[in-house]
Amino acid sequence: MANSLPLPVFDSPYAPDDAGLIRCFLADTTLDAAAEQRIDERTRRFIGAIRDEAGLIGGIEDFLREYSLSTREGLALMVLAEALLRVPDALTQ
Repeated sequence: MANSLPLPVFDSPYAPDDAGLIRCFLADTTLDAAAEQRIDERTRRFIGAIRDEAGLIGGIEDFLREYSLSTREGLALMVLAEALLRVPDALTQ
């Protein structure tokens, strides 16, 4: 369902800039070759599983079509998902 209202601008006056945080974290992060390989393999499995489910009822593609970022609902869901990623522990989530 398309919405003709303009999307609100996300403003977070108390949150630091994501790009700056990422640069800081990357500068402090070192992984050995085995860890990098495990990350790559897990990523391949995740992507493969998503692609295997493409086109099935209820898949991620259907969800993204229903709640695209061009809608108020989609934007709200994305903000919620990003906030959830910032919660430090599973109990609080």
